[in-house]
Formats: sequence, C-alpha cells, structure tokens
Amino acid sequence: MEGWQPDPHVQEELAEALSAENSEQIAFINKFTQDVDNFRYLFFAMVRPELPIVARNAASGFILYAIRGNNQIALNLAQRSDLVLFFRQCIYADHGDKDLSIANAATISVIRLLVQREIKCAPDLLLVLLYFTGCPSTSIGTALDCWTLIRVICDQAVPVISEHPLMNEIIVALIQHKDHDNPDLSTPAIQSVNCFVMAMSCPAMVQNIPGYINRLIQQSHCPDGQLVSLVCESVALITEKLHKKIADDLLDKIISVIMRCCDATDNAVARSACEFWITFADCGDERFYDLVGLHLEQLLPILLKNMSLTEDDMKARRFAVEAKDTPETALAFRSDIQASTERPHPHRSSTEDDDDDDADLADDSNMGWNLRKCAAASLDAIASAFGDQLVPHLLPPLKAALSSDDWIQREAGILALGAVAVGCARGLEVYLGELVKFLWVCLGDPRPIIRAMASWTLSRFSQWIVHGLAINNGPRQDPHYFDHSLCRLAELVLDKNSEVSRSACTALATLVEAAGDALGPHLSTVVHSVNAAFGQILDSNVGFLCDLVVTLADAAGGKLNNRDYVPLLMQPLLVQLDRQLAARSDISVLFDCLRSVALAAGASFKPFAGRVWAAGWRVLVGEMPNVQAGSSDMSLTVAALDLLQGLVQSLGADAAEWVDGCAPPLASLIAECTDPRMAQADVRQSAFALLGDVAGAHYSAVDRPQQRPRYLPRLVAHALAHTRDLAFLARRGGGADKSAANNAVWALGVLAQHMPPRSSSSAVEQDDAEEDEKDEEEEGVADVTGVVAAVCGELARTVCVGRDECQSGGWVVVENAAVTMARLGAACPAAVAEAAWGSGGGEGGVGVARVVAGWCGAVRGLKERDEMESATSGMLRVVRETATTSGSGLVSCLQPVCELIAGWAADEAAPNATRDEFQARLLGAERWEAAVAGFPESLTLSLQDDAHIDC
Repeated sequence: MEGWQPDPHVQEELAEALSAENSEQIAFINKFTQDVDNFRYLFFAMVRPELPIVARNAASGFILYAIRGNNQIALNLAQRSDLVLFFRQCIYADHGDKDLSIANAATISVIRLLVQREIKCAPDLLLVLLYFTGCPSTSIGTALDCWTLIRVICDQAVPVISEHPLMNEIIVALIQHKDHDNPDLSTPAIQSVNCFVMAMSCPAMVQNIPGYINRLIQQSHCPDGQLVSLVCESVALITEKLHKKIADDLLDKIISVIMRCCDATDNAVARSACEFWITFADCGDERFYDLVGLHLEQLLPILLKNMSLTEDDMKARRFAVEAKDTPETALAFRSDIQASTERPHPHRSSTEDDDDDDADLADDSNMGWNLRKCAAASLDAIASAFGDQLVPHLLPPLKAALSSDDWIQREAGILALGAVAVGCARGLEVYLGELVKFLWVCLGDPRPIIRAMASWTLSRFSQWIVHGLAINNGPRQDPHYFDHSLCRLAELVLDKNSEVSRSACTALATLVEAAGDALGPHLSTVVHSVNAAFGQILDSNVGFLCDLVVTLADAAGGKLNNRDYVPLLMQPLLVQLDRQLAARSDISVLFDCLRSVALAAGASFKPFAGRVWAAGWRVLVGEMPNVQAGSSDMSLTVAALDLLQGLVQSLGADAAEWVDGCAPPLASLIAECTDPRMAQADVRQSAFALLGDVAGAHYSAVDRPQQRPRYLPRLVAHALAHTRDLAFLARRGGGADKSAANNAVWALGVLAQHMPPRSSSSAVEQDDAEEDEKDEEEEGVADVTGVVAAVCGELARTVCVGRDECQSGGWVVVENAAVTMARLGAACPAAVAEAAWGSGGGEGGVGVARVVAGWCGAVRGLKERDEMESATSGMLRVVRETATTSGSGLVSCLQPVCELIAGWAADEAAPNATRDEFQARLLGAERWEAAVAGFPESLTLSLQDDAHIDC
C-alpha cells in the first residue's frame, strides 16, 4: 500500500456505491472494474475504518461479483503481480478487528477464483490465507475453509511456484501454524507441506526438512489417531523422496517414533507406521541396514504381533477360522498375502454360486490394506534388505510363534515364515527340511485358515523343494520333498472348504511352475487331481482352477501331448464351457485356459478342437456389434480372438476345416477387428496375431482372388496403417498400440511369404458396380512389391534403433521388423535393397551398411529356428543384391553378416541350411576376396573354424 495515493473523488464515489441499491451497485461495478487498476480502491475499501461494516464487507462482494462474471477481468487482475501484492498488503493492514470479518466467504472465494485464472499469483494469496488462519478474529469454520483452500492451491501450484522467492516464508508458516494441536486444522496443513515434499525440487522445502520432521515428531504424541496416521505417512513420504537430506540423528529419531507407532493399539496408526519400513527399504538408502539393524530385536516381535488375525478379521472370515469343514465359500485367501512378491495369474473372473452362504461377502481384497497385510509386507521388505543376516534375529520370535499353543499366533508365524521365504532363502535353508515337514502337518490342521496359510507358505519355498529334481552336479536334497508336497497340495485342491481349495490351487500352480521340465514324471498326479477338482469345486473357484491348468500347460509343454492326459483335462473343461455359454457369463478365463491346453497338447487336442472352435467363433460373432460400436470393454472379444489364434497355431493346416467353415468368412471378421478406425488397440493386437497364424497355416482363407469382396487388400492396408510410426513406437511407445503395431508387422511378414510378387490385374473385377464402389473405399495393395514400397523404408529405420534406445519392450518391435524385412527381401530382394539404400541416408553403401548392421543385431537373439532361417535367407538375398548393384558397399554390408553367421556357428545355433545359403549367395560374388581381405583376423578364423567357410 505504500506509495499509493487514492483519489478522494473516486473514494467518495465508491463509498456511495457501496451504500446504494442493488441495481445501482451492479451498473456501477460493471463500469468501475473495466479499469483493472480500480481494484485498488475496492481492496482498500475493505480496510477503511471510517466505512460501515456493511460497506466494507460489500467491497469484497463487489470484487467477487466482478471477477466471477468476467473471466477476462479476473485474468487481467490475477496477472498483475502489483495488484495481487496490494491485495495482500490491504489484508495485513487489518489489525485483527474482531468486528471486521475480512476473512469471510466472499474474500476466500475471490482468492480461489484468482488462483484458478492464474496459478502464478498463488504465493501472495497463500500468505493471505495463512494470515487469516492466524487472525484472532478468525473463526474455526473460516480457518478450516482457509486450510482447505490452501491444500488445494498447494496441490495445483507446486510445479509452478516451487522456486518463488516467497516459498521459504510460506513453508515456514505452514510448518509453524498455531493450530497444530487441532487435528481438523493440522491435517490440511500437513497435507499442504507434503505437496512440496512430493515435488522434491523445492529448495525451501529441503531447507526446512529438519524443522518439519521435528514438528511431525511433536505431533506424533497427539491423541487423535487419524492425525498420528498422517504423521507416519508423512514421515514415510519424506524418507522416500528426500531421505538423502535427512541427517543420521534425525533419521534415528524417526525410527524410534515409527517403532512406537507400530506398537500402537490403534490399528490404523500401526498400519501407517508399518508402511514406513516398506518405503525405507525400497528407497535404497545405505543407512537402512545400520539404523534399522539396531532395532530388529524389538521390531520383529511387533511385526509378528501385527500379523495376527484381529477380531474383525475373524468375524469376516468366520468359516475359515472354525475348526471344522463347511461347504460354503469363504473369503479368498490369496489377497490376504499380497505382502508377498509373487502374484497370481491376471484373470480372476468367476461365476458366483447363488446358493453360496457367503456370496454376499466380497473377496478379501475388499477388506482393504489392513494391518495384517501391511505387517507382512514390511517383514518381506526387511527380509529382502537384510537377507540372511535377518535370520538370527528372526528365529527366536518365529520359533515361539510356530510352537505356540495359541492357533492365532501359530497362524501368524506361518504367514511370517512365508513373508521371509524369498529374502532369507539361503539363511533358512539349513532349517527348511524341518520347516517343510512342519508345513505338511499344518496342511492337515482342523482350522481351514491354517491349512490355507500353510499351503501358501509351502509354495513360497517351491524353488528349494524342486531343487531335488534338478539335473546338475551340485548337492541336492531328497526329491521326496517335491513328491510329497505335490501330492499334499493336489489333495488339498479337493478340500471341502472353498478358501483352502483356492489357496491350494495357487500354491500348486506355483510349485508346478517352479518344476518346469522336471514335472514330466509327476504330470499324471496333477492332471488327475485337476480332473477330480472340477467335479467338486464351487463355481466361485473355477477361475483359480483354470489358472492352475494354464500354469500346468505352460510348464508341461509338449509333454501334455498325450492322448491319456488331454481327455482328463478336456472333459471337465467342456462341461464348464457349455455351462458358461448357457449362462452367458464372462468366459474369458476359460478361453485362456483352453488356449493354453491347445498349444501344449498339439495333435492330441484335435478331437476337441471342433467344439472349442465353435464356441470361440460363436462368441466372436456375437461380439462384433460391440467392436463396430467401439465399446470400452473388449475383453471377451480379445479372449475369443486369442482362443482361435491358439487353435490355429497348435493345429496348423489341420485347422483348415474349421477356418473354411466359418460364416461369415473369418477374413471378414479379422478385417473389421484390425481396422484402426473402429477396433481398440488390444482387439487389433489379437486380430493381427490371428491373421498371421491363419496366413501361415492356410493362406487361401485370407486371400481368394476370385472371392468378392476380396479381403486381402483391406487386411494389408490395416497392417500398413500400423507401421507408420514403428521406429517411434520401438523407442518410446508403450501399451496396446505398440503391441498392435508389433503384431501387424509380424503378420505382414507372414503374408509376404505367400503373396504374389506383383499384381497383374485389379483386385476386384469391374463387373459389379456396387462392389467396385465399396472396394475403392477399401483400396489397398495385394502383392509383395506394393508392400515393400509402402513399408520397407519404415522397417529399415526401425532396425537401426539400438537396443539401448528401446523402452517398455520396444526391442521386440525391432526384432519383428527385422524378420519381416527379411521375409520381404526373400520375395523381392531388389526392391528391399533399394528401400534400405534410400533409408540408410548415405552413399557408396554407407547407408545400407547401417541398415544391415542393425538388421544383424536385431536377428542375433532370435530363438525360433524357423524365424532365424527365414530371416537369414532373406537378408542374404538383399545383401547379394546390394553387392551386385554396388560393389563398393560389399565390405561394409558383408562384415556384420559374417559376424552373425560366425557367432551362430560358434554357438551351434546356425542351421546347416543357413550356412549353405550363405555360401550360395555370397561366395560367388566377384568382390568376395576383396571383402574378406578387409575382415579382422579373428572373424576370418571364426568363419573357417566354426562355420567351416573357406575364406
């Protein structure tokens, strides 16, 4: 306010307006506020002592009316830092007159509107609000309104104002607010400071961290549980974001406070405190080991105590804790141990049994992130950080819990044992023989929850259990541990208690997955157990059992191609298929299960393929209206496409009878599902995978030149549309769009192996005018030459992307681009060579060398021998073509190819056909000797000794 001299005439005119009738006031204020500088008079009027209280409060109402009714005026005002500062100074000029309600609702609304228009004015306005909270005349209600608005402003403004000159003053005021003993006012104050902690880049916040931590420690003694929980969460946040700025002595104080809060009788406080250990362990601070290590003897018993079932837990899970078996569905145990690092299969849909006594009780995950889960997660994190060094500290309380006569403590001990199974694996190894036998006993405990917990904990030691099956020269324990564990878990899948059955399914899946190839001799046991379980399990657990079958199929692989095993799995699965189709329930999980069995069973699946194909086709046709409408939930469409793709991949040409029998034609539905204008990315991803497999196994299903309409041009056009930004997707893209593009590129490569080299006529005869008009709209290429011209430049740019440049699985895109480019090269080497030359960006073979080098780097890691074969053959054709058209580029093109061939030969990975192709394509080149002369000696020797190529 200093330096500003108001015009007495304007002041008098404003004073009259403040006391006038409403209609006159509106006309005046509309004209008066056209000049944004006049807001100074309105601000000043709020604090003029000679004006009546009504007039002074009316001034703030004038301001609110003006900026609420005209966005431009509000923006102009908010952008004038001198006017915002003047507003703050006017507020400060009020000396807390208890009869003057400057901090009224209208004034707070003015601040809110100004910040909405221009966030940069937030620092001055935050100080105004903080001033209000400290005024003696401010009521609790008004102070709460101020703090709420402060919290909102801080949340929105932090990125903009973090380095503002006023930030230190604001941070200090937030930390030292006078109402720190009032939880209603302290909560938004702490939340506001945490906004700046989250930003991590606010110098004022870093400078005031010690003061903030000391204030939090002081507030941790507050009797209000919600406030203390927030204090613990705030300390964890500071530790996560700014742990390097915390001194050792202050960090030790924090640990002491957290230790005290972990042992609180208030479960919410104890849970928030337990979360600190997870955060601290994950932040990577080297001091964690030393500082927390001093408190382990006190901390571990507290965590074990917090893992015990509470009265609320036991009420919610009444059937699981009773020492008898009941046929009802209890809560899913799996979510109760989310503390563990493993996770179940992603699909968890199931059909609830209408007669289920517990159908009204949701999955345990709906109970929220409770103390029990949090304590287990904390112990897991600590075990991962300390490793085997934790075992000596853990054994006394763990042994006491496991040997307790109190079943609640014993169950908590079993949970704790599972929580540390991964982090302390080696340290516990000497005790595991005894512990595993103890868990076998627990699998027969009369209390269902003990059986369920024991099965999960047993699965956490799967790697140790299956080690006895490993074929190596190292020490092995008795394979009896695996045999007995497998049998006991298989029996438990048939448990009458639903919760135990669920837990046994997930535990058995974990054990089966760990066994992998060694599962073969034990496959019959699991298959028969699954067959029996489908006859007894409730509908609510079918999803878990299907996940077990998926894991079994993935682990067994080709060993499941057995005419005895497949019927045992398929008979109950087909019963479920008919039931779920009739009920019109979500069948996605079952489709996923059937696909896995088909892929593993191979030819043995053929007797069942007809019914499964019909079910998948029926669902896909029924979902097409949703695809065309762009529905948000396409999970069922994706599941149907994936099922059909799995059948084609498994049966190959034998799937032709079902593919040809589709009505409407399969290619027409694939064309709709690959259309980027309609289908979602995940649908397109699955549809392109199906297209590639169908094209490889039964090409005529996607291209019959005499068929009207002809679908191949549309399919190729849709695939090409996904390749426009392929190099970008490999580097930066993520999610379903990248996956759809990846599958589109792969499908193009498969099509290229079968498409004609050049189209000699129009895609559709001109004898049907309506068909012609439609085909013009869907115009596209149907020959390899056209595909090369459209896509090869982008493929060449993509294969030049380095592995270190790729994010989120982008390297797979590069590999598929290289394979597709090679397959195009096998069909049209001259066209691909020309495209690669143009995309390389150089002359004299320099550009081509870059593309070929990237190409070789991309295919070097291929694991599928057929892809390796086709990629190398096509690449050699293109290199040969390049050598013919530009001999000067031969050395630069040839060396990375020779390095690839030599590397594969050294690893015995290169097929003989690849070596034969190499010699046939390149050794006859006129410049071969000159090219080889430029190779490093080590490469020449490797070609001679490993690849048996005469150089």
